Amino acid sequence: MDSKTCTKCGERKSLELFYREPRHKDGRQSRCKVCHNASTKAWKAANPENGREMRLRKAHGITIQQYDDLLASQNGRCACCGTDTPGGSSGWFHVDHDHESGGIRGLLCGACNMAIGLLGDNIEGVARAMSYLTLVQSRSTVCVTAKNPRRKDKCQ
Repeated sequence: MDSKTCTKCGERKSLELFYREPRHKDGRQSRCKVCHNASTKAWKAANPENGREMRLRKAHGITIQQYDDLLASQNGRCACCGTDTPGGSSGWFHVDHDHESGGIRGLLCGACNMAIGLLGDNIEGVARAMSYLTLVQSRSTVCVTAKNPRRKDKCQ
């Protein structure tokens, strides 16, 4: 069997146009990818909180209420820098978690979440960055006006 009929649009299509579903006899979902994606998009638009709840539950094992309680315990602010602006496209603080144990450490703004991740998600990486900044803070800054004339005000 190389094709099947989509239960949503009724069109007969190639199996490659259906997402995999190991529980079905033919190993494919009953709706084609186009219909599945359209239904998913419509459901997410109609149920934004449920989609968020599903992401929180799937990724971190918490409910919206638990997220809200954690945010309230942080006074509505990033646990790292203290901003009340989450940043990022979602408009929500990121759930910071230990990647080994999965334990939740707190809620972070997008910038802090990214910074901690880029520093290796560990104390050693943060300590190396702090050491570097401490070292260079005492040095004089090299003037770069020859290479970048727009930065003259920074070098005088």
